This record gives sequence, structure tokens and C-alpha cells, in this order.
Amino acid sequence: PKLLAILKKWEVESAKIQVLQGEHVRTELNQVFSVEKRSKGLFYYEAPDKGRFDIQAITFEPGQKSEIVDPTTQQPYELATGSDQGWICTGAEILILNPKEKQFEVYPIPQEMRGQNII
Repeated sequence: PKLLAILKKWEVESAKIQVLQGEHVRTELNQVFSVEKRSKGLFYYEAPDKGRFDIQAITFEPGQKSEIVDPTTQQPYELATGSDQGWICTGAEILILNPKEKQFEVYPIPQEMRGQNII
């Protein structure tokens, strides 16, 4: 019952958000080769179904080490730069941008999943 009350309050409060933006850091871990990739960027949201997510590669200082340690070797993961990417939701379609290749993919959103139904 406590969890349901928390989730209900979260749902009610989240419904009040009309516009939201901020910064993010993306971390991808490859546990096979002990590599940590990092990217950063900005995100934007406008209710009910519009948003943008920009991802930019992070460059590292020479000698900078990951804080993640491989449990087998006890060595820090290798740091690698992530890739540039972007996601845009117009409400009618989702565009995935690849700036390096100057390409994009378009995924139409079915009519019945637009607006409030995107959730």
C-alpha cells in the first residue's frame, strides 16, 4: 500500500509538468572488454508528446581513468568517448540523428499512440 501511494503521488505530480529541460550524462559499460564510454548532452520535453535528446561525445584528459574497476583484473575500465547522436519526437514521428554520418532515421508514430496516448 505504501508503494502504491508513492506511485500515485508521483503520477499526479508528474502530470503537472508541461515543460522540462536539463543536462544528462550517458554511460555505456562493455563488461566483456572492460570499456566505459561516456557522452553528455541536453534533454527537452514538452507535454504531452514532444521531446529532444542530444548526445555529445566527451573527450578525456590524457591518463584519466575510469572509476569502474573490473572485478576480475582489479584494473580500472578503459575510458572511451561515446558517439554523437540525437533523438527528436515531434509528436507524429521520432527522428534518430547521426551527425557524424549526416544521416537520420524516421519512425512514424501511429495515430492511436500520439498525444496523451504516447505514454
